[in-house]
Formats: sequence, C-alpha cells, structure tokens
Amino acid sequence: MFLFGLIVGVADREKVLAKGIERGCLECLRTTPHVLVEERRQLSIFFLPVWRWNRRWYLVCGDCGRAEPISREDAAALRRDE
Repeated sequence: MFLFGLIVGVADREKVLAKGIERGCLECLRTTPHVLVEERRQLSIFFLPVWRWNRRWYLVCGDCGRAEPISREDAAALRRDE
C-alpha cells in the first residue's frame, strides 16, 4: 500500500502563460503588470503527467498579488495579444 503512494500522485500545478499584461487591479487600484497563470489538477505516474483536469485561469496582480479568475476564451485572447 505504501508503494502505491510513491508511484501515483495527484497534485495541483500552476503554469505561467504570460507576463507583463498591463491591467487595472481592483484591490490596490493601480495599473500594474499582471501575470496570466493556468492552474490544473494533474495525475502523475512515476512523476510523468498522465491526465490533467479542472483547469482554471487567473490574472495575478504584480503589486498586491490579487488573483482574478478569467475565462478560457479571455486567457486565449490575452496570449494572442502578447
């Protein structure tokens, strides 16, 4: 049973998709560079990702760190504009 925990794992992963997106923040009320982050849950076997699900996208303020959830379409549009 203990060996199974070493071979298979489920974890939340974050990936930075874009940096330096100028946006106004609702928390600190400044126009600052934001970071576009994709968060997903991932099943790994022998440390290799096998299956990913529950994807979410966030814009994180570079000043105060507030994370604002955005849609998949908005995240794709921000990546195209980069």
